[in-house]
This record gives sequence, C-alpha cells and structure tokens, in this order.
Amino acid sequence: MSDATDFDPKTAYIEELPATGPIPPPKQPLGSDPPAPSGVDAEMLGYPKEQSTHLRFHAIRRIRVAWAQRYAWEDYILGQGLWTVNHAGYPYNTGGGTTIAGITGIGVEPYEGRITEVSGYAAQAQYDFAILTLHYECGYSGSAFLIEELTPLTSSEYLAVPQLYWADTSLVKDSFIPVYRGGWTYTVRWPRLAALTSPWTNGFAVQDVVNQAALQPRLFSALSFPIGTVLYKGPQCTATLFGTGTTRYNLTYVCHVRAVDWNKRYNPLTQTWSYQYSDAAATQQVYYYPQADLSFLN
Repeated sequence: MSDATDFDPKTAYIEELPATGPIPPPKQPLGSDPPAPSGVDAEMLGYPKEQSTHLRFHAIRRIRVAWAQRYAWEDYILGQGLWTVNHAGYPYNTGGGTTIAGITGIGVEPYEGRITEVSGYAAQAQYDFAILTLHYECGYSGSAFLIEELTPLTSSEYLAVPQLYWADTSLVKDSFIPVYRGGWTYTVRWPRLAALTSPWTNGFAVQDVVNQAALQPRLFSALSFPIGTVLYKGPQCTATLFGTGTTRYNLTYVCHVRAVDWNKRYNPLTQTWSYQYSDAAATQQVYYYPQADLSFLN
C-alpha cells in the first residue's frame, strides 16, 4: 500500500462527504460562518491518514473541489470557527468519542487537466478540479483549540539585609543583596477564536495580580498552583481577517509561577518565607500584588 507521498488522485475513487462531521457543540456560541463556496466537495478514498505520537495526533485528508473555487475553499476552511462547521474540525472519530483535532494547514494540487491553446501565449494547462490536502492536529478543549506551556523562569530581586559580617569579621557594606529565584512562565493560548467574549475578555480587565484561589490548569491537570503563586502579567492578542470576511482572534495569557506566594518575602535570618505587615501587631498584611479571580485561565 502506497503512502501519502505516492498517492495518485487520478486513480482514486471519490466518495461524497456527509453534510456534517461529528463535531461536538461548543460551551459557548463562537459566532456564525459564511456559506460554503460552490463546487464539488468530495473526499478521496484511502484517506484520512493518521499518525499518533506521545506528543501529538496528526491527520491528513484530501478533498476534491472545483479548480476555480480553490482559493475560496481555502479561505472558507481556514476562516471557520473550529467547532461550527465541517472541515475545520476533524470529522473522523479519533478514539476518544469526540473530535479532538483542528485544521492547521492546506495544500493545493491540480486534478484532471488538459492543454488549451491561448491566443498569443503558449499553451496553458486547464483544470476542472483541485485536490485540497488538509492537515489536522490535536487539541480541542472546551470550546476552542487550547495550548498550555510551562517554561523555566529565573527572576531577580534585591533584599534589604540587616547588619551582617563577613567571615573575617568585617562589616558587609551592601544594604541590598541581589538574589535569584526559579519558577516558570505559564502560557495559555486560545487560537482562532471567532469572537472575544466572556470568559476570554476577563483577562483584559486585570494585570499584575495573583490568584485568589488555587488554580488547576486544564491540560496540566496533575498540577495545582496554590493561592498567590500565579502572577498574571496580562493578555496578548492578534486579529486575522480572512478572505471570506470573517475575523479570528489568537489570544495568549502570560503568567509567572513560583512555589511560594508572590506576596511573601524571604527572611535570610530565619530561612523562611513570610508575609510582611504594616503594624507591629502583625494584623495589617502588605499586598505587593493584589489578589484577583483568575478562573478565566482554565
């Protein structure tokens, strides 16, 4: 049996696609999509081809469309909301009972050609159909494609020190000592949203705040970040206008995470982390970073 690179669409059979694939409903409406372009919409037999690794699921489909409508089909598929219509979501069951892969790229090649004389020019190839090669990869979660990432982070701060001495009994003259702290940059990405609605817009209302409740990532579900350990820096967003007139948004939340509350300070004399207070009775805690609801992250 030949692989995808040896596949000849001219010798393949054609099977008409059903109107819709088994795409689960979204948690929330993600906007409407334009009508599909005209032209034949058919699946090539011998597909899909799927590949699974410990990091991802990847699938390839090939569909036949009218040659004159190939760009319209590209714009239509890439501009769709991932959950709302066929093709943008992988329509074959991937083993978990639901569709879990979304469109990541499209290739185009001609199909069923002929040579036509053009007055004043060399003969040109004319085609009736195009074969679109659709590439899909994992990760649906909730109502959109979700990507979470944890990368190492090193931060520095200066500690005010009490009167200290070196081993030779000389006085340490520095009043502030630089120290370095380890942690992670926690990134949450929601690609290709059809609309910026709640809960995604909640991330635009706060910045430089810490989590007021324990936070459990959706994909890194074995982890749980205690209160105060997630410092939310703010959102990053890009908007893309497709040829169909639809707009899609790529939204990224960026956080800094460490093992202790960001409002705690290190005491070098006791080798402990503790809160600081504005009164001698230790009743008025100092918050260097306000606490806020960060549930929109998961």
